[in-house]
Amino acid sequence: MTGKHMAGGFAESLFNVEDLNDEFFVPLRADYGGVEFDNWYRHKAAAGESAVVYMDDAGIAGIVG
Repeated sequence: MTGKHMAGGFAESLFNVEDLNDEFFVPLRADYGGVEFDNWYRHKAAAGESAVVYMDDAGIAGIVG
């Protein structure tokens, strides 16, 4: 992950650097309409928006953005 790291495994990151195929996104896709979620996420990435991402040993554990 890139970005400005914060205490506790948090980092500011652009949407376009996070892997949309990460397992973290599977339940979000299921809850928010699959393709519609992907389109929303890609729109955020194309707009250059950022989010705060929490990473643990397994990878992405949370995103606020």
